[in-house]
Amino acid sequence: MVGQAGKIQTLTMEEREHLLPMMRNAQWVEVVGRDAIYKEFLFKDFNQAFGFMSRVALQAEKMDHHPEWFNVYNKVQITLSTHECGGLSQRDITLATFIDQASVL
Repeated sequence: MVGQAGKIQTLTMEEREHLLPMMRNAQWVEVVGRDAIYKEFLFKDFNQAFGFMSRVALQAEKMDHHPEWFNVYNKVQITLSTHECGGLSQRDITLATFIDQASVL
C-alpha cells in the first residue's frame, strides 16, 4: 500500500489476514524473525532455472522491486520483503504472484 507522499506502507492487519493465507496456499512461507515471504523453485535443469530468473528479473526491474534470491543449478530460492518500509507490502504480493506465473512457463 502507498501512503502519504507516495511512501510505501507495510501490509495492514486486514490485508495480511486476507493475503497471507492465499500466499501460504501457493506454498510461500513466512520467514521466521522477519517480515518477509520465501519460496523455493525446482526446475529440470539450469537452463530452465535461468530462463525463469530472467523473466522475473525483467518484471522486477519494471516494478523497481528486486527479490533476494539464490540459485544453484536447478534450484532458485526467493525471499520477498520491501526494504523501503521494512516489511511486506503489496509490491511483494504482486511480485510473488508474477513469480508463480513465471515458474510454470
